[in-house]
Amino acid sequence: MPAKSGRVPIPVFCVEAARWHKRHSESDVHFSKSSDFVASKKLRAAVNARKSQGAVWESVEEEQAKLSESIGLCAKAAMSPSSLQLSYEMKETAAAVKDYLSGLESTPSGESVGVVWAINGKLSHADIYGSPALFRKVWKKLLRAAAFEAIGERTDKPAEPLRDVAEVSAWLEEAAAVAAEEENLPPRTLLSTRRAKAQLRFETRDTAVAEPIHLSILAQ
Repeated sequence: MPAKSGRVPIPVFCVEAARWHKRHSESDVHFSKSSDFVASKKLRAAVNARKSQGAVWESVEEEQAKLSESIGLCAKAAMSPSSLQLSYEMKETAAAVKDYLSGLESTPSGESVGVVWAINGKLSHADIYGSPALFRKVWKKLLRAAAFEAIGERTDKPAEPLRDVAEVSAWLEEAAAVAAEEENLPPRTLLSTRRAKAQLRFETRDTAVAEPIHLSILAQ
């Protein structure tokens, strides 16, 4: 948003259904921030492509079911079973994430602006930002989100061989030529969605700047 833009509406979705009371000592007069990004591709697609609250809740339940199967116990908190945040905060899921993050938490250096994730050897999703500084700022959240998805997708099957750079580059451009569905949000944000057979591509742009602020690519 530009400086002094005033109040600007922001579309949001809830990742916790049917709770109308506060939890423990938390405040009930304002929202608190989460330190996590939504993890699964299906949940991100429900938010960005379907834009459906019902689809978001369905995706949360599916993600919780996958986490439960992976960690070997119910990933739904008794305090609020529908809360994705509480599922992320459970000590068992936190321990599983810690194992994934070991050795990967070092901050990207140089002019890196994005990351491509592979899970079980398959290209999963990518996040590319408009500047190295912005990418470094969100790196740990991206890493945690990828770890949560990897835990949910964990399998005993051998992983497929990782792709080479040429294959990854081709995958990044798979949906680039598809006609875009565009949505203008005041004061100067343009959201573009491209839907290919096996990929969703989301671009967030500041209309005053040539390059996208954020490019998100999801395998389907």
